Amino acid sequence: MTGYTSVSGLSVGRDGARAMTRALPEEVPVAVSFDGTTLAVMMATPADIEDFAWGFALTEGVVTGPDDVEDMEVLTHETGTEARFWLRTDKSAELKARQRALMGPVGCGLCGIDSLEGALPPLPRVTSELRLTQEDVAAATDELRENQPLHDRTRAVHAAGFLIPNQGIVMAREDVGRHNALDKLIGALGRAGIDPATGAIVPPDRP
Repeated sequence: MTGYTSVSGLSVGRDGARAMTRALPEEVPVAVSFDGTTLAVMMATPADIEDFAWGFALTEGVVTGPDDVEDMEVLTHETGTEARFWLRTDKSAELKARQRALMGPVGCGLCGIDSLEGALPPLPRVTSELRLTQEDVAAATDELRENQPLHDRTRAVHAAGFLIPNQGIVMAREDVGRHNALDKLIGALGRAGIDPATGAIVPPDRP
């Protein structure tokens, strides 16, 4: 398991102080770049970084799938991690035309948009034949907690899961940030070739 570090310290209570060791989740800068230009620098837990980068690229609309990417690599530096994408020529041109600079650390998701229209873009209509039973929904959050090994160790991270009817949660990802956990899950689904329409997202809950 990655994404945490053990820290020694003191626990102070009514009976005095005692030595203790606690696992704390890690958080590092992660730069996501396309064709040599950084689009965003986010603070994230350093686990499943490739999933995170793919999820970010998909949710930001930079790519629609693996065919839009010629190459991708994850590099670890002393100061953080970098996920580099090299896009197909036409997708690279589309990205340059957007003229958008995201400032990831603020976390609001809107900073850097250059028009009001860009803040509320038209969204495609969602159509799905998916049906969930009351039992599926009722059990979802408890089952998600069973898929959170990093949270079990640190008690301080969020998770997002993917639920398929009659199968339960088939995939989950964790991160200090709720939106990062969701991006990691979306990236993992895309890399695994799982159609999101076949299931439902169990959203991050409070740690």
